[in-house]
Amino acid sequence: MLLLFSLLVCKAQEFNCNVIINSERAQTQEQQIFTDLKIAISDFINNKAWTNHQYSTEEKINCNLLLNVTQITNSSRFTCNAQIQFTRPVYGVNYETPMINIVDNNFNFSYSQGQNLIFNENTFSSNLTSLLAFYAYVILALDYDSFSPKGGSTFIEKAFNILNNAQSASFEGWTESNGPNNRYFLIDHLNSTQFASFRTGMYNYHRKGMDVLATNPKEARKQIMSMIENIRKVQMLQPISFLIKSFFFAKSTEIIDVFTVASRDEKQKVFTLLRRIDPQNTQKYQKIMTNR
Repeated sequence: MLLLFSLLVCKAQEFNCNVIINSERAQTQEQQIFTDLKIAISDFINNKAWTNHQYSTEEKINCNLLLNVTQITNSSRFTCNAQIQFTRPVYGVNYETPMINIVDNNFNFSYSQGQNLIFNENTFSSNLTSLLAFYAYVILALDYDSFSPKGGSTFIEKAFNILNNAQSASFEGWTESNGPNNRYFLIDHLNSTQFASFRTGMYNYHRKGMDVLATNPKEARKQIMSMIENIRKVQMLQPISFLIKSFFFAKSTEIIDVFTVASRDEKQKVFTLLRRIDPQNTQKYQKIMTNR
């Protein structure tokens, strides 16, 4: 019995998720509910078995969920925005590369103090568990894509299934009518053939790029450049993409650091691409050209 329990534990806990709840804007004196909510979310993400694979402590995916609560109605309906981030270790060095940084402005749900968070991937039971499971699978999809070409396909299917089940609920962010920067378009683009080169690029950027940066920086920059070139091609087909926006929100500083030591021609090429793909950060990318 003890051996069976140990095996079950090994299969669980893919995530090491740090949950932060900011309740400063929520006008309520019931502060204990935020403590309970944080514990409930942390337990749900960190203790559930999301895959059939065994994870050691060192292999857990480090992620952050920052929840900004702006309103509570009747002590149970939460109006929030959320920021979801996760990192991936880089082979051979003491560094974790930021993978994506998603801002969800419709992270709204109902929660009662002491409520058990129960999830069934085939039905919609609550918006909170659907939100948490959706992003867990998105993270897994991108993480697995970074280790093998399109390795995260199974998790994209699971996230897409959650989207379909949640569309009948009265919560925003699950349909295309809520604007381009929402969950619908995030998973729709990950699932789209038009974004296939983005997904294979995640493998090139990380496994062939970041993982060899310390030993072969020229080859690493070549692979990272190919990912940026692929994104430019995708963007010409889909000018507005929540996925691409969230990618550069996470990666812009890292890309600058990688290319500040590149050749003049490499710097010029990547800077030209970046200011077209991510024009709002053009001034930030100028550091590539000015730093030596």
